[in-house]
Amino acid sequence: MHDSRNETVPLPAWFPLTGGDPDPTVQGSVEPPLLRFSLPSKSRVRLPCSTPRHAANGRLVAYTWHYGRPAWIPAMAPAMVNWARRNGVDLRVWRQSPSSDPASGSALAGMLQDFLAGDAAWMIYLDADVMIHPLAPHPLETEFRPGLWVLPQPGASLIGEDWSGWVEKHFERRPSPAHGYCNDGVWLLDRATAERFLPYLQRPMMPAKNHPHYFNLCLSDAVGDGSVKSFALPEIWNRLPPTGMLGREHRAWFYHCAGPDKSRVLANWQIGGFLPQPRPAMTIKPWPAKARLAELIAIPFHLEGDPMKGESLRYLLRSIDQHWQHSWPVLVYGTARPAWLDEAVFQLEPSYPQAYLRAFCLAERVLWINDDMFYLKDSSVEDHEVPLCYGDLIPQLPEMLASENRWQRARGHIASRLHHEQGLDRLMDFSVHYPFLFEREKARQVFDHFGVWHKYQMELAYHGLHGSVGRPADEFATFETRDFPGKRWLNVQDPLEAGAEWATWMAARFPTPSRWEIPG
Repeated sequence: MHDSRNETVPLPAWFPLTGGDPDPTVQGSVEPPLLRFSLPSKSRVRLPCSTPRHAANGRLVAYTWHYGRPAWIPAMAPAMVNWARRNGVDLRVWRQSPSSDPASGSALAGMLQDFLAGDAAWMIYLDADVMIHPLAPHPLETEFRPGLWVLPQPGASLIGEDWSGWVEKHFERRPSPAHGYCNDGVWLLDRATAERFLPYLQRPMMPAKNHPHYFNLCLSDAVGDGSVKSFALPEIWNRLPPTGMLGREHRAWFYHCAGPDKSRVLANWQIGGFLPQPRPAMTIKPWPAKARLAELIAIPFHLEGDPMKGESLRYLLRSIDQHWQHSWPVLVYGTARPAWLDEAVFQLEPSYPQAYLRAFCLAERVLWINDDMFYLKDSSVEDHEVPLCYGDLIPQLPEMLASENRWQRARGHIASRLHHEQGLDRLMDFSVHYPFLFEREKARQVFDHFGVWHKYQMELAYHGLHGSVGRPADEFATFETRDFPGKRWLNVQDPLEAGAEWATWMAARFPTPSRWEIPG
C-alpha cells in the first residue's frame, strides 16, 4: 500500500458486512454471497489476508482519505486494507482535509493528478466511511466501459440544503438539468475520463462540509459540457444501507455508512452480527514451556446447584472407568469435593475459565468432560479426533448476539469474530455436550486469540479457529434416546437429572464404583 502522506493505516483485521443486487446491464457483474445464508451446505471459506487473487498488475489504483480522529475509522480502515491486499489493489491514503485549502480546489484533484502521473488504467475513489465485504472481488473483474461510474441518489438533500438551492446560493446559477444528484462515497473512472474531469475539480471550492455538493457540481458541469460520460454504478458497488440492521435485501460488496451518526449505525450492525464485538480481556497465567503430563481427563465441577449433589459426577467417573479405553489420569476441578471422591484426583478451583488454563498448562492432550456427560459404549482417542457438530451458526448471529442468555451471547461473540476476522462464511456449531479432545498448543492459540471467560465455549472457539470439519452428532444421545442403537455418549439436561427415573436408570447402568471413589 502506498500512503501519499507518509502515514500508515492500521494492520488488517476482518470486518465484513453483507448486502446488494447486481446490475444485469454490466457485463461480468456477480452477486455477492450473503454471508449468513448463501454457501452450499458442505462449503466453507477461510480468506487469505495478503495473497492477491487478481492479476490486474497495476491496472487499478484506489484512493481514500483519512483526516482527524473519528471513532469509526478503526472499524472501516482494516477491511479496506484487507480488500486491497487480497486483490493486489494499490491503495493510497490522502491525509488532506477536504476543506483545508478551498482556493486550491478539491483534494480529489490531487488524487486524480497522482493517478494520471502513474500507469494505472483505472482509478476508484472510496470514502473513509465505506465498509467492504470480506469476499469483495477486484472491481475490474466486472467489465466497465470508459466513463465515470457513480451511484445516482435521487432526491438527496445533504447538509440540510436543497442541492439546486445550494448551487444557486454559492455560484449564482443552477446545476445542469442533465445530471441528477449522485452519492460520492464510491466512484470509478478510466484514465481518459480522469484527464477530462480534472480541470473541473481544480476550480475553487466552497469551504466547510460541502464536499459531496462540490463533487456533484463538478460532475454536473462536466456532464453538461459533454466532457465526461457518466454511468450509473450498480448498487453492488455502493450500497447505502439503512441505519438499522442489515438483511437479505442489502447484499453488496461496498457499503457507504453515510450520515453524521455513524456510531449508531455501526452499533446496530454489530448487534446484528455484521461487525465483530470487542475482544474480551485476557486472563491467562504464565504458560509453562513444557507440559508435565502427556494426557489428562479434566472435569469441571460445581457442587453448588447440582440437583444430584455430586451423583452426576459419580456416574460420569463410573462411565469413564467402564468405557474409556486408555489409562489417562483424571483431575476434577471443582468448587467443593464430594465426600466419596478421592482427594488425589480433586483440585479446588472455583473459576471455570481458570480450570481451562490449569488443565491445558498441565497436559499435552486434554479430554474435557462436563459432569453431565456419560459414556454409553467403549471409546478411545480415535473416536474424538473428529469432533461432533450441529448445523451452521452464521445465520443465527443476530439472535445469539441479542439474546438475554449469557451462554448464547458468548457463543454469538465467538461465531461473530470467526465470521469477520477469519472470513468464515459457514461455521458449524461445535457446542455439542459431549467429551472434547484438545491439544495444548492449539488451545494456547485459542486463548491468545479470544481470551477466556465465564460461559466460554472452548469447543466452538477451538474448532472454529483451527478449521475443524466435524461430523454430525448422530452418536450423541439425550435421556429420551439413550437406548437407541448406535448412541455412544449421553447428555442429561439438569431438570431431568433431579428426577427419580434418572437416578434409578443411572444406578442400574453404572453399578460398579470407579477407581476414583473412596470405598464404603
